[in-house]
Amino acid sequence: MADQKLRLNTALVVRISVIQLAIGVWDEILNSTLQNVLVMGFGKTESFKGGIIAASQLLTMLLLPLWGGLSDRCRAKRGRRTPFILTGGFACAAVLGLSVLFLEKNSLLPFLVCFFLCAIAICMMNPAATALVPDLTPKPLNANASVINRIICSLGGAWVVILIFFFDTDFTVIYLTAAGTILNCTLFYLFAVPENRLLQKQKDILAKYNGITDITQTSLRVMFKNFSKDKKRSFSGILGANFFAKLSYYAFSSAYLNYAVTQWGMKYAHTSLLTIAIYLSGLVSILLTAKIAAKMGRKRTLVLSYAFMLAGFLLAAATSRFGIIAVLSLLLIGIGWSMESVLPLPMLMEMTDTGTVGIVTSVYTDSCKLGRVIGPFLTGFLLDSRRFGYRSLYPFAALSILPAFATMPLIRHGNVQLQEVQDDK
Repeated sequence: MADQKLRLNTALVVRISVIQLAIGVWDEILNSTLQNVLVMGFGKTESFKGGIIAASQLLTMLLLPLWGGLSDRCRAKRGRRTPFILTGGFACAAVLGLSVLFLEKNSLLPFLVCFFLCAIAICMMNPAATALVPDLTPKPLNANASVINRIICSLGGAWVVILIFFFDTDFTVIYLTAAGTILNCTLFYLFAVPENRLLQKQKDILAKYNGITDITQTSLRVMFKNFSKDKKRSFSGILGANFFAKLSYYAFSSAYLNYAVTQWGMKYAHTSLLTIAIYLSGLVSILLTAKIAAKMGRKRTLVLSYAFMLAGFLLAAATSRFGIIAVLSLLLIGIGWSMESVLPLPMLMEMTDTGTVGIVTSVYTDSCKLGRVIGPFLTGFLLDSRRFGYRSLYPFAALSILPAFATMPLIRHGNVQLQEVQDDK
């Protein structure tokens, strides 16, 4: 079968991506509620909030390669990814629901313990859930499958934004509803995604395009040792670009709602409109990313995504009040962010085999997490300082993304021109 005759099994990708909805819910809980809960609710500083987010991401970053490597080696009856997805999903739903008790009692320490446990649970689920798509998708179609994966993940975040719009700071309702959503996604996976049966059903086409699963090669060090110098540079360049893009975005997202309240005079409930603008613009750009990359190549499309983000940050820095310019800046950020989020992992997957999917997914996620550690941490100190304050948020985000452009000359692998494919109906 020629590559151009490949067809993406859209129904299958959607089914295995539903669990990403739960990950999207947790990410938006982290982005849009924790900054308000800690700063406005518990009366803590931006530095404290940034330190808590950084500590949680650092902890999960250290655990990710462990979970990814274990899922590569797992030989459970239901599949190698399934035990991690189910355990993480059920644990996160239970602990997030429990956190409401401590939130209502204004008990900071128990609430933070619940927050860290939720982060660890999602950390267990994330590499396995993310690796499941390339596990079950022929390599030439990975970017197209990643588009669907990212859309569903974004829908989870959008659901939390809608809850904020209607319930404002009633985090009891928001957290319980979010916990119920994560629980339902995990139950759906339990009954609708028989991992091993799905692999067996597609074994011929997966063997042709992805190779036979190597159950012995699960070490990133061994894989990297076998790379050529150019391949090592490309692999490192993709991870480096991804890190700086994520650092820039999470520096922005960790405080942009508090920025809107303090600098633009918006009510907290109304800030959900800003997040909706980011999601809507991102949804449109996600749908177009694979087609753009098919024409321009993945590398050039990445550069374009950075340019959109940089333009959005600079535009936001130039406005001192909420208005059309502020909305336009967030639309640009949303477009760039969504395009960037689709491409790095498929580029890395082009250089790997099936025996290292889990560990490579973990390393990729670690580069995301490292950006999420450093971005909010530095932003917190800048916003709390008398010299810089909130006005430093967007200039810092703009400055942080510049190194991503500089890594592009290193990348000579994973930059394939995507062939046009048609979805199965």
